[in-house]
Amino acid sequence: MALYTIILFCVFLWIPFVYFYYEERDDDNVNTCSQVKNALKYTIGFVIVCVVLLLIGAFVPLEAPPDQNSTQWEKVQYLFEELGSSHGLPALSFSISSLTLIGMLAVITYTVSWGLS
Repeated sequence: MALYTIILFCVFLWIPFVYFYYEERDDDNVNTCSQVKNALKYTIGFVIVCVVLLLIGAFVPLEAPPDQNSTQWEKVQYLFEELGSSHGLPALSFSISSLTLIGMLAVITYTVSWGLS
């Protein structure tokens, strides 16, 4: 369990923070305090995007409820049962796929717009 916690800390907090910290270092007249502030700001934004993607992936059901004539309460119960049975794997795969798609679109847009391919 401790190893997974360390991996999650590195992937979602440490690596983005270090990346954004050194991106701010490129500016000439930037002191360390403003570098840390900007890196924290962008890291918090990254974490918010990841949490939103995880929540979307967790609450979007993969299959339709078995009974189409069920009440709204039964549909909500089915949704939570589905979430509990999968242990969050669809949510994690959805968030990883979404972030990969966003990154790939950014790379394509960057290389097409400025002709750097």
